[in-house]
Amino acid sequence: MKHCLHRLALAALCAAGLLSIAHAQGRVGIAFEFDSTARFNAEAGQTLQLALRACDERQGTVENWDSIGKDVTLTVRGSLAETDTSTRSWNGRSRAFTWVHVKAGDIVLPLDSIRLVDAEPLLFYTIPRSVFVQGHATLFYSQSRADSGIVLSISPRWGFLRQDSPPLGFLPGPIENFLLEITSQTANASEVFLLRRYEVVVTPRDRYLNPQHDSTASVLFSARFLNEFDQNQPAIDDVFGGAFDVQGPTPFMLASRIARPDTTYGNNPERQWIAVHSVADSTIRGQSDEYAVLHHAPNPVSLLSPADETYMRLRRSTNEEVFSWEIAQPKDPYHNIRISRFDSVATNSDEVRYSICIVDAISLTRVHQYESDNHGSEPRWTARHYDLNAVIIQQSGLPTTRRWNVIWYVEATDGLYVTLSLPLSETQIGLRMTLDRYEYFEVPVETLPDSPDFTLHPNYPNPFNPGTVIPVELQASGNCRLQVLDLMGKEVAVLHDGFLEAGSHRFGFDARDLPSGVYSYRVILDGVTRTRPMLLLR
Repeated sequence: MKHCLHRLALAALCAAGLLSIAHAQGRVGIAFEFDSTARFNAEAGQTLQLALRACDERQGTVENWDSIGKDVTLTVRGSLAETDTSTRSWNGRSRAFTWVHVKAGDIVLPLDSIRLVDAEPLLFYTIPRSVFVQGHATLFYSQSRADSGIVLSISPRWGFLRQDSPPLGFLPGPIENFLLEITSQTANASEVFLLRRYEVVVTPRDRYLNPQHDSTASVLFSARFLNEFDQNQPAIDDVFGGAFDVQGPTPFMLASRIARPDTTYGNNPERQWIAVHSVADSTIRGQSDEYAVLHHAPNPVSLLSPADETYMRLRRSTNEEVFSWEIAQPKDPYHNIRISRFDSVATNSDEVRYSICIVDAISLTRVHQYESDNHGSEPRWTARHYDLNAVIIQQSGLPTTRRWNVIWYVEATDGLYVTLSLPLSETQIGLRMTLDRYEYFEVPVETLPDSPDFTLHPNYPNPFNPGTVIPVELQASGNCRLQVLDLMGKEVAVLHDGFLEAGSHRFGFDARDLPSGVYSYRVILDGVTRTRPMLLLR
C-alpha cells in the first residue's frame, strides 16, 4: 500500500512538473476578460478597469503565473495623448498637460517606447508577471486627452486567446476654462491690422484643455483696453454689449480703432488682449495672448521717369508724356489677408489706387492731382501737353508765363491710408521738373481726347465731428457726382449729382447721424473717378 501511495505521489509530482514545463514553454498567455456587449467609455482623466487572466489553450486559469509565467508586452493603439508635445497649461499644474497613466495591480507601468506605424502612434509597456494573483490581474488605464477608438493589446500573441481590448473612449469633461485665439493677419501669430476686421475664436475646454463641443456656456467679454474697439462697422460683433453663448470653437469678428503698439510714434507700447469669463462662474475664464494692432498703409513707390531735373518743352497740345513709377510688391501689407480660420479661401485685400501730384516748386502749396492710367490702377500717368500747359497757367496765375518749375510725386491709397512715393531726401518729396510752354500750341478743341481735369482736395477738418468741408476744383465744366462711402464701399450720402461749372467748389458734409469710422468721398466727372479717405471720430 505504501508503495502504491509513493507511486501516486510521484506521478502527481511528475504531472505537475510536466504542466509547469508546458506552461513555461509558452502554451499559455494573457487574455482580456470582458463582456462582448460592454462599452468602455469614461471622462478624460477618469480610470477604466480591464480584467486580465493567465489562460492555457483550454481556457483554464494558470493560477501560478506569477511564478512560472513571463512578463508580457502591452501595446496601446490610437491614443494621441503621449504624442502631444503641448507645454501650455491653463492652470499651471503638470496634470493639465496631456498624459497616459497605466497601472497593473498596484504597479505604475513606465512607458517603454513610442513608435509610429503607418502614421499611427503605438505606445509600449511591460506588464510584470508578479502582478497576477491566482492567475488574475486588473489593468487600470486613464488619459487626459479626449480620444476614442483606443485599443490595448497583449503579446506574445496566441490565436486561442482574446488579447485585444474593446475600443476605449474618453470624452471631454465639464467646462472649466476657455481658449481664446486671435486669427493673425500677418506671418507673426500676434498681429492684426488697424480698422480692419479680425477674428477671435472662443473655445470652451475641460480641466485637461480638451475642447468641449457638446456644452453651451454663456460668457462676457473684457479687454485690456476696452474702449479701443470699433463696434459700428458692418459684420463686426459688439461683444462688449452683453453676454454671448459659445458651443465648441465659436468665432467673433472685431476691429480695433487705435494702433498698439504704434511703431511710428511709440505712443502705445502695450499690446491688446481679449478675455472672457463664464456668466455662471467668473472663475471659469480664459484670455488671449497679447497682440499688436498695426498700421497698414500701402508700401511707398519709387519714381522712375521723367528723371529729376528734367527740362520738358511743351509743343502740340495732343502730344503725350508718360510719368512712371516702380510699385512695391505687395502693393499693400494688407494683401490677401485671411479673415477666418474656418475658411481658408475667404481673404481680404486692399485695391491700391495711384494719383500723381504736381506742385509748384516755390510755395509747395498749389497742387494739381491726376488719377493714374486705367482709373488709378496703373503705375503710370499718360499726360497730354494740354494738361501740363494748364498746370503752368493755373499755378502761376498768369496766361503769359513761359516757364514754370514744379515737383511731381505719387500718392498711393487703399481707401483708408495715403502713402507718398519715396522722397529723394528729407527735403525733397519728389522729382523736380521745368515746364516750358514757349513752343506750345493747341490743336482745335474738337480733336482733343475727352479727359476731364479736376482736383479732389483733402477735406478739412480731418478727423472731423460731425461736419467737414470737401473742396473740389474743376478745370472744365461737366457732369459731376460727389458721394460719401463707408468702409465697406456702401454709399451713405450724395452731396452733388449733376452739371457743375468749372472752378472751385466747397461741399459741406454733416455726419451727425453716422457712427464713428473711416469713410471716403468720391468724385465721378464724365467717367473719371477719384477718391480720398476721411475719419469721423466722436
